[in-house]
Amino acid sequence: MMHYCGAGLLGSSCCALQLGINLLAALNLFDLQAQCAGFNKVLGPLRVELRIATALWLAYSWILALLQKRPKRRLVVGTAVCAFLTFLPEILLSSGGPRVGWVGETHTIQLQVDGMGCEACLRHVRGVLSEEGAIETTIDLDTGAGKVEVVPGGGFNLTAAAEKLEKAGFWLRAVDAAAGGSGGPEADGASISPGGPSEL
Repeated sequence: MMHYCGAGLLGSSCCALQLGINLLAALNLFDLQAQCAGFNKVLGPLRVELRIATALWLAYSWILALLQKRPKRRLVVGTAVCAFLTFLPEILLSSGGPRVGWVGETHTIQLQVDGMGCEACLRHVRGVLSEEGAIETTIDLDTGAGKVEVVPGGGFNLTAAAEKLEKAGFWLRAVDAAAGGSGGPEADGASISPGGPSEL
């Protein structure tokens, strides 16, 4: 079973390992200076080739099992585990959608997030922003540029989110709306400063 897990981890640029690191950091089981372990920075450019190699290896395993009429239960389970790990980045991205149920007025705050290296990092950043009151979060993994939708007067705390993310090795800042963002005056009021929390 370990080789199925290994193949899946390679195909996903070790996204599951990054999730494990995030969990240990969240539980304060040990001190992490940087949340992103950098797996995707090394394996990400090879993701397509690694997935092709994984698919060929699985196809060979299935052909061999069929020709030799081996029991296939372990192969089925291993294939499922391998497929889940391989496509874990896409699963994480699809799970980061907007909250459901808010139909009132919202304001947009333009953001810049630095330090993300993979989909697991992106999911962590989205989670922190959601905890601090963001209704919807959109962030580009490659550039770090993004925006959040917040409820006016809903208590969204950008400074608290920035402090949490900085402890995890990410750097968050609000982008000035005058520089081309569409956040409006409320976005300016939520910029990060040492003077204390900024809330909407």
